[in-house]
Amino acid sequence: MVCVSLTFKVVQPIIESKLKMLYLSQRLNLINENIDIYRTFNLVMLHFVDIMSSYA
Repeated sequence: MVCVSLTFKVVQPIIESKLKMLYLSQRLNLINENIDIYRTFNLVMLHFVDIMSSYA
């Protein structure tokens, strides 16, 4: 049993760090997607303003 708990003590931090990395990369992907959506929205709004000002 001592051997099992020792390997668990060694393996657990590795697994936790992998999970943290995975979580962080997922968060970064979400942030990047949100930035893309925001940029697209800004471009659409700029075009909309251009069209409106050309009609005004």
